[in-house]
Amino acid sequence: MPMNDGPERSVYDFHRLTHGKFKKTYFKRHPRNPQEIQVIRYFFNIFTGTPQQQVSNFHVAEPDKDWVEMNQEEEGRMMRMKNLTQAKFY
Repeated sequence: MPMNDGPERSVYDFHRLTHGKFKKTYFKRHPRNPQEIQVIRYFFNIFTGTPQQQVSNFHVAEPDKDWVEMNQEEEGRMMRMKNLTQAKFY
């Protein structure tokens, strides 16, 4: 008998509840060299039940049209979301 009698949540429920924010690809520009960008992508770790960042090194490139530029406020919100999901996602 499972500990939680409610239905188990899936990755699709997580994306629906977060309005697809973690499906997007983000980028940040280097403060000293605006030609360099850092690509940030999130994925839902099924083993820990939390969203995790994948961050590239700064490199010279132009972002794709569908990428979203991440500012300080947005980065803070995304990091807080990780803290909210440290508990089991049921």
